[in-house]
Amino acid sequence: SDSNNLIRRREPLSDAEYRRLQKIDFYDKNTDVCKNGDTGTAQDFGPCDESKFPDCKDGQELICYNRTNRRDKFYPDKHPYFYIDYKRVLCYPADWAGYGGCSSCTPGRYCASEGRCILDERKYDCPDWPSR
Repeated sequence: SDSNNLIRRREPLSDAEYRRLQKIDFYDKNTDVCKNGDTGTAQDFGPCDESKFPDCKDGQELICYNRTNRRDKFYPDKHPYFYIDYKRVLCYPADWAGYGGCSSCTPGRYCASEGRCILDERKYDCPDWPSR
């Protein structure tokens, strides 16, 4: 199951990889899900239609997905799954990358070694967060 894979993948990232992930946002068509409907059911969430993402200017802007937490689906450790809402996907000036980039998870913080957002980072020990 997905939750068992999280436990196996949980190894700290190298410092270089962690810094790379901090500077830009990312999109993984195999794991990211988008909100594609408004029925209020789990069927609203599914594969993303990449044509609905904004076209950011090459070299001048970076895309930020601003994932947000679901209220209907949780991991066994009670952290929620996150999703991408097309309305929240924005382009930011590329020079923001040097100042930490954008937030991949809003609210929350991305735990790269587990490949997921954590809603309450103060109560979670992600192996690649320097503040551990």
